[in-house]
Amino acid sequence: MSHEDFSRDRSAAMGSDRSFGFVIAAAIAIISLLPLWRGEAPHFWGLAAALGFAAAAFLVPARLRPLNRLWHKLGLALHKITNPIIMGVLFFGVILPIAVIFRLRRADPLKLSFDKNAASYWTMRNTPETASDMSKQF
Repeated sequence: MSHEDFSRDRSAAMGSDRSFGFVIAAAIAIISLLPLWRGEAPHFWGLAAALGFAAAAFLVPARLRPLNRLWHKLGLALHKITNPIIMGVLFFGVILPIAVIFRLRRADPLKLSFDKNAASYWTMRNTPETASDMSKQF
């Protein structure tokens, strides 16, 4: 049994076939040019594939639809796997340790504790407010 409601089915919108083709072409071109960093020859087969993707994206983007759909489904599947893992790591690795430290130190940064003797819960400022304090807020 899970505490989370998975009944909603809000899927991310798939990008256009043309933009998919240009992004894949750029990625393949960058990967193909990486050997230049070490003084080696670039991968010409990769540059040819990048040129092919760019040409297809420019001339016949509808031909890229099956690959775009497959890429989109891969992204959705990876999201379902990695998102809970990343959120769990963030919660148990960052939020929970900070909360434990605050509890052990009995810290109350939001001043939420109830004080029967307090006349007011307003935070008093030491400096007087003037109109110039509010002129450039952002």
